[in-house]
Amino acid sequence: MELLDKTTNSANVTAQGRFDPSIMQLGHCFDLRESENAAEFLRKDSSVIPILLEGYSVITQPDLFPTAKLGLTVYSDPEDGTEQLIIIIPTKYSPQDALLRYEQLKRDWWSKTLRRYHGKLGIKLEFV
Repeated sequence: MELLDKTTNSANVTAQGRFDPSIMQLGHCFDLRESENAAEFLRKDSSVIPILLEGYSVITQPDLFPTAKLGLTVYSDPEDGTEQLIIIIPTKYSPQDALLRYEQLKRDWWSKTLRRYHGKLGIKLEFV
């Protein structure tokens, strides 16, 4: 059984009922959309947690997306059943400016990260 912390919108208790501080920490950095699915993904593959925390500090740098409240959601491929954790970057920048910032993010951080976590993580811009 899973308990959800509604104040941080994060699933911070493991399936065994023990407090999971790393998932709780992510809840302070990310809006865990579909929090049960995201928490389950993170329990199955906790190796992505450090890179998510690193990603938060990179993505929210002043020259990228400093005011964004990043989101996490799980995408399930209906054809092969694989899952991917998606970092959602909500932005109010113009599409042109947001894409320039995204390209910088890809050059500076994401291209290196993608090699290590290919297939496990993705990034999506969300225009708000």
